[in-house]
Formats: sequence, C-alpha cells, structure tokens
Amino acid sequence: MTDSAPPVHVHGRFQPFHDEHLDYVRWAATDSGSDRLLVGITNADSAHTAPTEADPERHRPRNNPFTYYERQRMIERALADADLPCAVSIAPFPINRPGLWDAYAPPEAVHYVNVLGEWHERKVDRLRTEDRTVRHKRGTRTVSATDVRRAMAADGDWAERVPDPVAAEIRERELLDRVRDLYQDDPADS
Repeated sequence: MTDSAPPVHVHGRFQPFHDEHLDYVRWAATDSGSDRLLVGITNADSAHTAPTEADPERHRPRNNPFTYYERQRMIERALADADLPCAVSIAPFPINRPGLWDAYAPPEAVHYVNVLGEWHERKVDRLRTEDRTVRHKRGTRTVSATDVRRAMAADGDWAERVPDPVAAEIRERELLDRVRDLYQDDPADS
C-alpha cells in the first residue's frame, strides 16, 4: 500500500449489508492497493431516492427500510471484524445526483463496481460519463438483499445471509418489525 494511491470507493444501498456486500468491500480493499476505502451509502434519504428503469423496485419504501444511520452502524460493525488492509470511511453517495458526488467521494477515487445486472451496468456507465475512474468485475449474485428482506418479513431464515454483527445490530435495534410492517403495507411481489 502507498499513500499516493487514490482512495478506493464502493457504494450500494446496503438494505441490509449482507455477505455478498462484505465480499465486494473485501475485493475493493485488497485489489486496490490503497490505504483508504470509502463506503458510499446510496439512497441515504428520500431526496436522493429515484426510480430507474434498470431496477424499477429500488425506490419503493419497503426496499429501503433502514435509515442511513442504521446502515452506517451495520457496516461499521461488519467491517470492524473484517480485517481490511486499509482505513475505512462511510458517507452518503447520491448515485442519482452526479452533481453532488464531489462532496462525498473525491474525483480521484477509483470506483469499484461488482456488476450483477442491468442496474450495475448503468452505474458503471454513469460513473464513466462523469469522468470517474471505474474498475468493475462481472459477478454472479449469491445473496440478494430483496430475498433477505422477504425472509425478514416472513420470519424466515435471514441471519445466515448477513455478517453476524449485522444480524446483531438488526436484532438489538428491533428493526425486523419495520420490515414486516413495510411488506404488510406494500405486499406487491412479496
């Protein structure tokens, strides 16, 4: 690692932060050679949440049950146990508002994107259009936050799909009821 390497940046909604997200962060942290990792939380508030054709469900309230602060806590706890080779900072990243990116991720940051579908392809294109450096890989989805939330709503097995500290945070803060309520209030495609 070198101090001259630009920071590496990963981002996502992390609703909730699950095992595949942890693998994504590890990939960026170890591949980059940087001593600084920035974790950007998208859809940090409703002003930055917008529909997109590439993923028409991502803006719905039931798909965003956890606040920015709750997700920040989940990520902090998960990464505290992850033994990463760099320092980590967490901040919002308004993926739908490119004009605000410089306020949250420096222009020299290298954005790592794990391409799992059309929405991820669009993010790569959007970042490049804004003259951001992007490193990406094509992966296969092994864990879906949608499936985790559905399992939470149905009192199913969800905890084995998230890092143990995330499961603890969700239980300690009693966040399962909110997920259940959102799925009950908006049952489409449950």
